[in-house]
This record gives sequence, C-alpha cells and structure tokens, in this order.
Amino acid sequence: MIKKTIGVLTPIIDYYFQKDLRQGIIDEAEKLGYNLVLFCGSVLLRPNKDSSDNEAVYQLINDSNMVYQLADTDNIHGIIGIGSMLSNFCGPDYYLDYMERYKDKPIVHALFDVSDSVCVSIDNYYSSRKLVKHLLDEHSYKNFAYISG
Repeated sequence: MIKKTIGVLTPIIDYYFQKDLRQGIIDEAEKLGYNLVLFCGSVLLRPNKDSSDNEAVYQLINDSNMVYQLADTDNIHGIIGIGSMLSNFCGPDYYLDYMERYKDKPIVHALFDVSDSVCVSIDNYYSSRKLVKHLLDEHSYKNFAYISG
C-alpha cells in the first residue's frame, strides 16, 4: 500500500510558535503513517497591490510563493494551509480564493476558521484564562495590562 502524502503550505517555520506547530504536524503525520512535504514560501499578497509597496520586496515574496504551486500535483493527497499566517497581508477572502486551486484535495485550514471546512484553531480565551489564573494563584499578581497588536 502506498502511503498518502500531505502538503503543508506555510510561510514561516523557524520562529518559536511555528517550530512547535511544525513539529506537532510532523509528529502526528508520523503516528498516522503519512508522508509530509512542507512547502515553505511567504505570506500571500493580493495581485493588485498598493502602488506604494516596494516592487522588489513584492516580487521576492511572489517568487517565494511559487513553491505553493508544487502542492498541486497528484503526488500530494491532502493539504494543510496555515491560514492565519498565509493570510496575514492578503486577508481571509483572498486566502480562501487562493486555496480554491486545491479544491480536489482534502484541505485542513490550520489556525483559521472557515465555515463548512475542516479547521484546527487555538482557543486563546481558555489559554488566557489559564495564564491569568496561574499568575493569580501561583505568583499573587493583582495588576494586569493586556496589550494586543
């Protein structure tokens, strides 16, 4: 029997969170007997970019993303798109339009909620409550500031 191969589309794999995410995907694929191919490009950008963008940077990013086209082959049996990172600059609508090219394959959107699709996400609310509870119970902190960005 031929092992199925899953392609992972991700712009970044070397930062702290991304390393853990990547390793988790690798570990689960090994447990389930799947081959895994990481397609590491860049973030997705809309084709009609703002004219004030740096043309050289825009071209470099689009050239990097050519690697994602390699996932559209019969040798890749399913796709995991790291949606929250891929859509950082293009937005959710463009990301979903882009992922349509893989519509003949099973797709999982990681860290990105899409109705009528398989999605894996993180519950930031639960994690934040757990963190605050730890700071209160274990360290007796009473004053907090939440800064987002």
